[in-house]
Amino acid sequence: MLEQHDTDAAQGLAAVLSLPQLQYQELLQVEGHPSNTSRQAYVDQAVQQLLVHDVEWQYQALRQGFYTVMDRQVRVGVHSGVGLQCRVTDQAPWQQYWDALKQ
Repeated sequence: MLEQHDTDAAQGLAAVLSLPQLQYQELLQVEGHPSNTSRQAYVDQAVQQLLVHDVEWQYQALRQGFYTVMDRQVRVGVHSGVGLQCRVTDQAPWQQYWDALKQ
């Protein structure tokens, strides 16, 4: 998934998997990771950081903007993408399933 969003980061993390042990230990030390961190754990943590934590502020800004613009009456009862779609398109919740079955 990271490769779809940031090919350079994906390539860099793939390179970590093949670093000589001494260089890998130095990398862990420089970045403040425990020396017993496995390579896979390092990559997993980096991917989590890049795809979740680093973009959290963007998600929160988008969410705040969405709730600022959406009328409270429209938001009532919207607990999922399907609920939102039904409110925005003014369809009954079952309508999209019925339409899908007819195709």
